[in-house]
Amino acid sequence: MVILVILMVAMGQAVAESPVRTVEATGMAKILGNNVAEAKETALQCAILAALEKAALELLPKDPSVSAFQAVGALFAANRMPTLLQGYKVTAEGRFGEYYRTAVQATILIDPLKNVLSESGISVGSGPPVLILIAEKFPGYDKPFFWWGNPSSAGFLCEEALGSSLTHLGFRPLSRQGLSESVLAPVWMIPEPEGARAIQLGAALGAEFVLLGTATLMEEGSQDQAPSVKGLLKLRLLRVKGSEEIATIVQTAVVSQADTGAAIDRVLRMLGTQVAEEAAATLNAAKEKPIPKSNLIEITIEGTAKIRFYAQFKQTLSGLQGVRNLIVKEMKPDTAIVVVDYQGSGQQLADTLTSRTFGAFSVVVQEISTGRIHLALVPNP
Repeated sequence: MVILVILMVAMGQAVAESPVRTVEATGMAKILGNNVAEAKETALQCAILAALEKAALELLPKDPSVSAFQAVGALFAANRMPTLLQGYKVTAEGRFGEYYRTAVQATILIDPLKNVLSESGISVGSGPPVLILIAEKFPGYDKPFFWWGNPSSAGFLCEEALGSSLTHLGFRPLSRQGLSESVLAPVWMIPEPEGARAIQLGAALGAEFVLLGTATLMEEGSQDQAPSVKGLLKLRLLRVKGSEEIATIVQTAVVSQADTGAAIDRVLRMLGTQVAEEAAATLNAAKEKPIPKSNLIEITIEGTAKIRFYAQFKQTLSGLQGVRNLIVKEMKPDTAIVVVDYQGSGQQLADTLTSRTFGAFSVVVQEISTGRIHLALVPNP
């Protein structure tokens, strides 16, 4: 009874201008102890819930995953129904043996429904799929917090706000619901992963773009000033095809408020919301540009007898921006030949490798020719 009263009150407060979807659904309940009135009420509740679930599932991409389906059910169990309904009418009802059955025609508010799904990490719409990876670093903590070490964790407000805004701008943020450690292996437990690792994960999840960044929060103010929280979001925009970094956007936000916790929440949401429009415009422009060509480069590596050196070098090489599909072509006692698909020239790849710090050894390039690099792993003194 309480649920129905809340629904009827909320209907009068619904925003008429919001796009709507009319859905027909049925609900059924068993009559217990000959209590027809209670069964009738339960059947009506089930019919309304079925209508909302039907509308929600229609917003999901084709072949929605089981995890997304379960998330929709959990979402409505949290009593968000009143904000999603504009109204309903009973089109048919009656007793059928031990059961009471009700059919309804419900008018669903689509924009609020999309918002609720997006806030819950469920992808909606059919636009370009986008993977969002934003860590959050709070005052007083040395390391940032991030969900790709615990996919079921919630409360990442900057990422949620950005995802919700991108949905309205025609993109489809990918859900993290149900992702396993094996799927997240490229970035697992890495607070600020390299772009190549993020792109590798994006490719595995079917993303067209990856948005990778960190939102850093700082407390400001003095005894003479009201306390405030400043946030800085550095967001890298990556295109999966071609392993290309499109742009980096820096967004700031400041909130003055005595309640530091509330100020932090507001700043995180502001950062995500405010950066969305520029990010969407940049991604849309990137879609119109051709994907950069890549080259097959054969790398001869000397000094591989020290397995630790070789393993570290190969891991670094495969994680470089623009490197894809590393293949070991040949192995000898102290030499290896690998082939990589690289977006750039051999000289660019060689310069990148020699600029890296490997600790116990250095990379010395001995020769560069078209499609080939000859280098050595030399122990440091």
